Amino acid sequence: MSKYNVNRVKAGDLELKDKVVAITGAAQGIGLAIASQFAAEGAKLIGIDRPGNPALQSAMSSLG
Repeated sequence: MSKYNVNRVKAGDLELKDKVVAITGAAQGIGLAIASQFAAEGAKLIGIDRPGNPALQSAMSSLG
């Protein structure tokens, strides 16, 4: 038996509605996936990525 509890987080468990969340690497990959999930949970997003990365604006616009 593992000493770690590794239960998966389910939709709605994070209680992010109307919380402000800053996400690094939000333009693509894991950062974008996290941003997408947090947006679906109702969070207000601040996306952070490399300066001048045009993918960041596109990604944030697509999430609303």
